[in-house]
Amino acid sequence: MRAALLSTLDRDPLPNEERAPFRRFAGSTLIQRQLDLALMGGCEAVFCSTSSVGVEVIELQRYAENRGVKFIVVRDAHMLGDLLPRDAELLVIAPGFFPDDETVLSRLDQLGVLVFPAKNAVQKGFERVDQTCAWSGVLLTTTAIARKTSTLPIDIDIPSAILRLSLQAGIEPKMLDEHLLDGGLWQAKPRQKDLSEREDYWIKSHVRLAPFAAPGLAFAERVGLKLVRDSHSAVVKKIPLVAAIVSGGLGLISSAMGAPIIGLAFGVAMTLFVGMTGVFEKIRSGGHKAATNTDPAKLVDWASEPVLIVLVASASTGGNEWLRLFVPTVLFGLMRLGRTVSYDEWRWSYADRIAASAILLPTAFFGSVQIAAALLAMVVLVSLFFSIKPGE
Repeated sequence: MRAALLSTLDRDPLPNEERAPFRRFAGSTLIQRQLDLALMGGCEAVFCSTSSVGVEVIELQRYAENRGVKFIVVRDAHMLGDLLPRDAELLVIAPGFFPDDETVLSRLDQLGVLVFPAKNAVQKGFERVDQTCAWSGVLLTTTAIARKTSTLPIDIDIPSAILRLSLQAGIEPKMLDEHLLDGGLWQAKPRQKDLSEREDYWIKSHVRLAPFAAPGLAFAERVGLKLVRDSHSAVVKKIPLVAAIVSGGLGLISSAMGAPIIGLAFGVAMTLFVGMTGVFEKIRSGGHKAATNTDPAKLVDWASEPVLIVLVASASTGGNEWLRLFVPTVLFGLMRLGRTVSYDEWRWSYADRIAASAILLPTAFFGSVQIAAALLAMVVLVSLFFSIKPGE
């Protein structure tokens, strides 16, 4: 078993700035980023050192539990010593530190204290270990060692105490490349403006936005990207997801009440908000598949297609009810198939339900949405002959 120890404490806060663990990067707090790293590192439980259980800690607990991680609040060193399991590994990340995910994950194959050369690191805010090295803010030790905090003064700095205990117990330092510091890829309690500078590079290297070969999706993701970067509230990040659910519901209600064109318009809005939600997921997961466990977003993404099929069928005229359902089902079914079996450059276009529904909307005014959907289905079918990978 492997557990993690995080902390919301900031013993040296900066004036006029949020506490270091709650400074924001790409729409998430630093401690949420640390939690995602712990999840990717195989941690099954998270111990959180905090002085009080406020709104931020409750939000963090929900964030952890929604990702299937057990979350335990720890108020002091003695409490931690009593709660830790006896035989497990413990990943410790210092409060407000922002490490490089890939580097940490590559070093979790064995116990160790990750360090930098002291000369450069100490002046950047890292804690000196000895004359030659400084602690990076990350270490992997055992819970047997960490449990010794119960014998220390109750108000100690827990991560620093575990660092000293681990070194005394023979856990060896592992030197990291200094380029991580020079390039700003590993930071100790960075100021908000420093995080904003790193954010630009991080998004370019970790998040692949839809190209304009999928115009609707490209527009939605770039609007979503601006929203997530400008927002400083967890509530704001939920707006596209809630808006997608509301739009889909209003679309179904409108169609049921005899206004199918208005219903389809709500359907177009729904696909736009689903696209915006998608970029939130890309940024949150940072390209790591292990961190993409957000069931509400997945559910809304899958549900949006059946809703869209019903809305297109309602806006169709002529033919029987089954035929009106069959044509959009074939269209969106072929598009989903294309997303699965085609070359990468084609998958974006097949994923663009926004553009497809936006094309169908004006045809509904002329009573020809069923014909338009059939023509689009034909175009998608023909394109599959050119876009499917050999052997698929």
